[in-house]
Amino acid sequence: MATSSSPFGSLGRLHSGALNAGTTFFLDGTVNLFILAAILIGAFGFPVEIVFGRIIQGAAIAIFAGNALMAWDARRQSARLGREDLTAIPIGLDIATTFLMAFLVLGPVFLGARDELGVMGAAQKAWYIGMAVTLWIGVGKLVLSLLGPSVQRILPNSAILGTLAGVAITWMGAEPLLGIFEHPEVGLFALSIIIFSLMAGHRLPFNLPGAFIAVFFGTCVYLIIAGLGLSPNYVWPESKAAALTFPHLSLGGIAESFSGGIKYFGVILPLTLFSAISAVNIVRSAKLVGDDFSTRRVMVVDALATIVSALCGGVVQTVTYLGHTTYKRMGARANYGMGAAIIILLLTLLGLIEYAATYIPNAVLKGVLIVVAADILRISLGAVKTEHAPSFIFAIIPAIFAYTFAKLELLYGQMGALVTNLGGNVSTLLPADVTATYNLLGALSRGAILTALLISAIVCWIVMRQFRKAALGALLCALFTACGLIHSVVPSGEIYLPWALDADAKLVALMWSL
Repeated sequence: MATSSSPFGSLGRLHSGALNAGTTFFLDGTVNLFILAAILIGAFGFPVEIVFGRIIQGAAIAIFAGNALMAWDARRQSARLGREDLTAIPIGLDIATTFLMAFLVLGPVFLGARDELGVMGAAQKAWYIGMAVTLWIGVGKLVLSLLGPSVQRILPNSAILGTLAGVAITWMGAEPLLGIFEHPEVGLFALSIIIFSLMAGHRLPFNLPGAFIAVFFGTCVYLIIAGLGLSPNYVWPESKAAALTFPHLSLGGIAESFSGGIKYFGVILPLTLFSAISAVNIVRSAKLVGDDFSTRRVMVVDALATIVSALCGGVVQTVTYLGHTTYKRMGARANYGMGAAIIILLLTLLGLIEYAATYIPNAVLKGVLIVVAADILRISLGAVKTEHAPSFIFAIIPAIFAYTFAKLELLYGQMGALVTNLGGNVSTLLPADVTATYNLLGALSRGAILTALLISAIVCWIVMRQFRKAALGALLCALFTACGLIHSVVPSGEIYLPWALDADAKLVALMWSL
């Protein structure tokens, strides 16, 4: 005898899927906030007041604004089409921009001005310049939104997807995995739950959301190990009282737009172009799973969210998340992103994000990024033609350079400070060939996203026998290298005129050799 399925069972699975998707997106957004705070405070010594009182607030407001608009658009489309299964495209902080802004803009500006302006003065200057760069990115994305889908025709698909894959492999794959092995007992425990539930799609008992369960039990295990003193690497967190803060405009970025921010055009241009092209790709992938959104409207919302971030103290652009297909597969609908964004905003304004950052170990959170990275790679590999594989591979290499150099630069800076305190100079202690390799790797890593897009496009055009396009691409690479848009030899990554470059003679020679 045939049995009919219960509507309550379907409804329960739908709500469970939406909850799982919302929880995953919430954790994804929270992880990026934690990473930004950890780099600025832990790696560079930024004042906590500016990081949690202003920068994180601006980011949270932007995430809320972007997802509220995306939810409205999804509901509007649902009503027009007479469907209820549309999944809103999520908007959150860009993980690549988080690292690049921290290591290429805020960190160098802060360290360079600290002796002259003091800690607070240098942090404020770096913060203003970070807002200015973010504001330029937002304005650039708004301009590119006028072009709509034609933005994607500028470069081959393999170049775009390969660049995205490079970011996924390094900043969303290798970096989180490194963080997991800082506390492997809890990190791998949480990651195994995430792989079981989110990657493999297996259901947990009572349809519990896998991301939440992984973080909750991972944190509990960490606190048990720390409380019992079972490992010296596990330290019981210092208790911090949550403090209420209120959002307000931060117009320092406007003041620095033309004086400090525009100098980082080599950072602004590739991040703007990459974000715009990614938005086009995400809208296309959404259509493949049945969600039809306006490319131009999605790009405008993303641009406006980034501008809101810059005007409210944020220093990282927002982006549309390729995780849309993952969340739809989980059963998300129109409001999951906005719900998660509201919680992120409330926790930020109540001071609980700083409180949570104290108690939740990074090792249990970073598995969420690995899930998204895996989905990006799965979709990218499936969309690239076999004959374009060389172009795809070339697009990944600059991201590896950028990731490697970011780690070396942090270590080099710490060694330099130590040696300086001892009355020495780290550059004179290292062999000349080591210093030369370090400088070369630094130059190759700056402008990594734009480099990846151009180099991989050239390779693709050569494969397709479009030699005029390849020659034009090579000419652009030469011009961009000469002024520091890519392969800048200046440690700060600023752009320059080749004849006006005020640098060491070896760096000048390096510029002409690249």
